[in-house]
Amino acid sequence: MSTIAAHKSKDVANWFLAWIFQINDTFKMDSVKLQKIVYLARGYSVPYLGYSLFDEPYIAMEKGPVATSLYPLYEKIDHSDVQLSIDFDFNIFSAEENKFLFSIWTEFGFKQTEELVNIAHSHSIWENAYNQKVADSDKKIDNEQIDQFFLHGLYQPIKALGGPILG
Repeated sequence: MSTIAAHKSKDVANWFLAWIFQINDTFKMDSVKLQKIVYLARGYSVPYLGYSLFDEPYIAMEKGPVATSLYPLYEKIDHSDVQLSIDFDFNIFSAEENKFLFSIWTEFGFKQTEELVNIAHSHSIWENAYNQKVADSDKKIDNEQIDQFFLHGLYQPIKALGGPILG
């Protein structure tokens, strides 16, 4: 799928952190959970929005797919709570994108980290990359694989949005 992604994975991560802070400034999210929700938002954006929210490399890590640009930001804190460290403007996303991200939060945000890891582990694109006999940094999942998996291997529609628009 050839589209121009307007955002970065960090924008999407910050959307979720800002949303959490907005609804409850004591609610926390660990870095593994944040990575999984960003991955799910990336994947589901293709069938639901018709384009990818961002196109950045992913690697298959032990706990599931990880955006390579997000990993260095949170690798040292692993399961510790991630905090929003900037003022965030939701208007960097369109109204449709904000609705979509809210739906991703509604669907996945209240799940436990381990549940999200299990969802990611059930995705063949993670399993195929993770089981390669190469260095961890070479267990790549390219954007086309993510697009195709979520377009054709989608197993769980997002309730708040109904069925995907593509597929």
